[in-house]
Amino acid sequence: RTSKSTGTLYTGDICAYSAPNALVAKSKNWNLSDNVTRAVYVFDSTVDTLPDVPSDYTYECADIDNGDNTTTRAIYSDNVAAHMRFHNRSGLLGLSYLDTTGMINLNQLFTNCANLVSVDASSFDTSGCHTMNDMFGLCRSLTTLTGLTNWDTAGVESMNAMFFNCESLTTLDLTDWDTGKVTNMGSIFNGCKVLTDIIGLDTWNTGSVTNMGSMFNSCSLITELDISGWNTDKVTNIIAMFQNCNSLTSLDLSGW
Repeated sequence: RTSKSTGTLYTGDICAYSAPNALVAKSKNWNLSDNVTRAVYVFDSTVDTLPDVPSDYTYECADIDNGDNTTTRAIYSDNVAAHMRFHNRSGLLGLSYLDTTGMINLNQLFTNCANLVSVDASSFDTSGCHTMNDMFGLCRSLTTLTGLTNWDTAGVESMNAMFFNCESLTTLDLTDWDTGKVTNMGSIFNGCKVLTDIIGLDTWNTGSVTNMGSMFNSCSLITELDISGWNTDKVTNIIAMFQNCNSLTSLDLSGW
């Protein structure tokens, strides 16, 4: 699926590394030397293949001149992958301009990126996404996750384990999320041990949800949850939904 080129595709400061050979991913539709706009994914100089893409996804590798007598390995394509995963990449320290346009599957996008501390997801285009399972699962060092309020989640059907074991997150702002089509919310916040505030839950449409099992399991610092207005008519699984929520003092389920 790959072909290598040593020609200069783009000259300029497009990627800065915070550690030697760190996997710092950036993506943008750079206008390359042949005047064709492509999606470009920039990695460290040792990477020759994308982390995980569909078998029919075609791409090429090349070296980009950074303008300072150094080059950066880039992977570029004429199309955007239906899904992409950086999972199990402990060297992933940060990213910007990740182009998610057209991706229908964001499952495991950052799963087990154990050293990832901060993500600004405000530029993510999620309008075509159907599943977000385990998207940030096991991102144990992630302390800052912003930009989620901009997401279009109207087409998403599954958010299973989306923030599973994000052990360092204290706040999540999920305001204005359209969850009307979501059927699976199982373990979405499971293991978020220091999470104290989930903003926007009170307005979620849960009318299609069937699985809420372990949803808040081990959210041991949350003191209250405003979910009294949730529609649970189709829910068939609430096993361990609030297990180990040791600090929870206020919970109104009278309308369920």
